[in-house]
Amino acid sequence: MAGTRTTKNLIKEILQDDEVLKVMKEAVMQALDSKFQELFTRLEEQAGQILDLQHKVDSSERDLATLKANAEKDRHLIAKLQSDLNNQEQYSRRNCLRIFGVPEADKENTDDVVCRIANQNLGVELRRDDIDRSHRVQRRSPPPVGSSKPRAIIVKMTSYRLRQRLLTNRKKLKGTGLSICEDLTDPNRSLLHDAFLASRTQNSKVVSAWSQDGRIIVAVRTSDGKTMRRQIHSKADLTRL
Repeated sequence: MAGTRTTKNLIKEILQDDEVLKVMKEAVMQALDSKFQELFTRLEEQAGQILDLQHKVDSSERDLATLKANAEKDRHLIAKLQSDLNNQEQYSRRNCLRIFGVPEADKENTDDVVCRIANQNLGVELRRDDIDRSHRVQRRSPPPVGSSKPRAIIVKMTSYRLRQRLLTNRKKLKGTGLSICEDLTDPNRSLLHDAFLASRTQNSKVVSAWSQDGRIIVAVRTSDGKTMRRQIHSKADLTRL
């Protein structure tokens, strides 16, 4: 016990010594300075790493924005090319018609069938020499069991005027089970079908839809109760009506 008290008294005396306290204070400050310096160094390193990461993120965002812009340009270019290709294909069909409802027969000659319909049903004088070529469309899939619906006939006339004469008189086919329409490309036929369905939809602005020289035309109801004709080029145009 006496030794313990002596040690305590000695420590107390040492702590009361200004020189000792000064040395201890300097040692503590040096230790703190060292730790703070180490901490600052680490913080500076981390700040540098964060800055590098931020630069990489900014660069990646710029690259992504560039990619998106290029992708959008490519999308518009592809859409334009598809539209141009569709227009060219449709123009190549400007002398063509499709005839529906004609019963199929073995060893039939579709040129003779078309001439007969033109002369007897439409009142348009037509000879085989007026036909470039004609044929039944190919079936895309086997017909349903029990179906007797005949395939349409595609006919290409030797002149645009002859084709128009047949189209002009197609109303005479009413009640015969036959019908004639323009030979549309797949995109245009699909667009016309969508427009026709829109005209049958309740509260739709589309009153009617038809094709004219390969263009898809719709009659749209205006706010004053009248109708106006508009050409549509895509389903997006139809949606915006």
